[in-house]
Amino acid sequence: MRGYDDVARAIKASATPFKIGYHSPTSAPRVVFEGALHKAGFKISGNPNDVDADILMVDLKSTANLIPALLSRQVDCWVGPAPHPAVAEYKNAGHIGLDSRDLPPKGDWVDFPCCVMGAGDKLIADHPGIIQAMTDLMTDDIL
Repeated sequence: MRGYDDVARAIKASATPFKIGYHSPTSAPRVVFEGALHKAGFKISGNPNDVDADILMVDLKSTANLIPALLSRQVDCWVGPAPHPAVAEYKNAGHIGLDSRDLPPKGDWVDFPCCVMGAGDKLIADHPGIIQAMTDLMTDDIL
């Protein structure tokens, strides 16, 4: 699969809900992909018993489970933050089939500020401990 049209065709062709894994319920890639695919008209569910869904979103609980879930065919694909897609390609465990900038509606996701945190100079200067704690939280692999 390469690009949105290929992914959409694979979802539509699947006899059972197409399984898309993610590493955390609050991950930006999951939120963006699920929202865009829902907006494109796909019925999305997190309930494995919902046989009427087009897409079953599967919580893989950690980025450490992304590649194993793909290799074991627990999921048809997954969405994850950099560098995990590139690592999957490097390890010949998968390939990047779709980038968020190519999601529908066309042009809405170009330059989407995924996975960033911003703060003003005053906040950083006045509260360095809070900024460090938020940075530690955002980079902790348990999320």
